[in-house]
Amino acid sequence: MTDQASTLRAQIDGLLRQYYENYYRKNLSLVDWRERIETRIDEERTFAEPNIRKVEKWMGVNFAGQRVLVVGAGTGAESVVLHQRGAEVHGIEPYDKAMQILALKAELYNIPPERFQQAAAEQIPHPDESFDFVYCYTVLEHVQDVEKTIDEMLRVCKTGGLVYIQTPEYRFPYEGHYKITRLPFSPRWLTALGLLLRGRSPAFLRTVNFVTAPQLNRIFFARNVLTLRIELNWLKMWAPVRGANKLPYWFTKTFGIGRDQYIFLRKLGAE
Repeated sequence: MTDQASTLRAQIDGLLRQYYENYYRKNLSLVDWRERIETRIDEERTFAEPNIRKVEKWMGVNFAGQRVLVVGAGTGAESVVLHQRGAEVHGIEPYDKAMQILALKAELYNIPPERFQQAAAEQIPHPDESFDFVYCYTVLEHVQDVEKTIDEMLRVCKTGGLVYIQTPEYRFPYEGHYKITRLPFSPRWLTALGLLLRGRSPAFLRTVNFVTAPQLNRIFFARNVLTLRIELNWLKMWAPVRGANKLPYWFTKTFGIGRDQYIFLRKLGAE
């Protein structure tokens, strides 16, 4: 690694530590926030690579030569891995501190910096039919307008292209940001009350959309898309073991609802 690359790497690592300390410790009050920060320093390997590999396996996607938009590019982990796959990767991200890290990673990995723009998912600054693949991982639950975001992702996706969405299933008895068990089907205010009783601030929870499969299906059904949902073997994951929380297994077995939603939308042409 050259001196310049080493300097960039050190800058990125320092900013990542600040960014994720604010998220894990200050916003969410996670007891293991230090360990979580360490996994994010090499987030391309620990976070993005396994998730992108799943997409490739599930859909047989080869990203080489594809024009890909990352919606909610965050600190750039997915963008870097997609670039390394040979994609022409672009990204939008609304937050200043994440954009600062994105700019440094673009320089480190030789990605043209103009491909990353500060923008909200409800107003994607690209023309219609611009991308072969739109990647939206753990973002839909944070946008201001879920329906408008989906419409914008479909607008910039090419006909025949794919939009990938991963988002929680908020009927499930778990809140994945705070890492807490919650009552099944419970509303936001009850989850917030549970946090207060634990002595934790629910402020971040107020920014989260409690998205569910029926809610999203109603949106998809009204659009010219082919919808594919990936259902993991949740029962195997939640198989009861001695001393473990049995609620996830019981809930999934009883209601057929998993913890997360993995959705592919194939944009169709005129009928």
